[in-house]
Amino acid sequence: MKMIFKATAIASLLALAPAALAQDKGMYGDIGVSQINFDDDDLDFSVTMIQGRLGYDFNDYFGVEGELAFSLDGDTVNTADFGITPALDIDVDITQTAGIYGVLSTANTQGFEFFGRVGYVQAEIKGSSSVFAISEEGEGLAYGLGAKYYFDGLNGVRADFSSIEGETTNLSLAYTRRF
Repeated sequence: MKMIFKATAIASLLALAPAALAQDKGMYGDIGVSQINFDDDDLDFSVTMIQGRLGYDFNDYFGVEGELAFSLDGDTVNTADFGITPALDIDVDITQTAGIYGVLSTANTQGFEFFGRVGYVQAEIKGSSSVFAISEEGEGLAYGLGAKYYFDGLNGVRADFSSIEGETTNLSLAYTRRF
């Protein structure tokens, strides 16, 4: 009896495999800008970045994507803003970020696709003043929501919001293309 069950299960999986592969939506890429806002108890600043993503959709509902971003400009904070004297201006910047995400999507309906994503991000943060320079690396769990609109099935726009462990938010707008 167990042998018949196993044989039936294997035959069913083999029969469904071509259908699962036929749903493969393939590769896509995005290029755009993002505004990253860092806010914790002691420090608050914003950075504008250029961001690129490369992703692969296994079917209408699940995919993966990698993300890389580089700073276009940093921000300046003053030590007096968080209780340190004498007051000193510090130039801060998130010089780069890199992340990998799992993506859950809705099926593309009339050009629209909505998605959620969860992943892991690493970032390099630098600060400098006339007195010192510091460089730190941060990492953490990232999650977000967004939408894509495809004009012609291949070309479109993407807007999304992501957060890294609640301290950093990222708003982005990008051109997206399916390959």
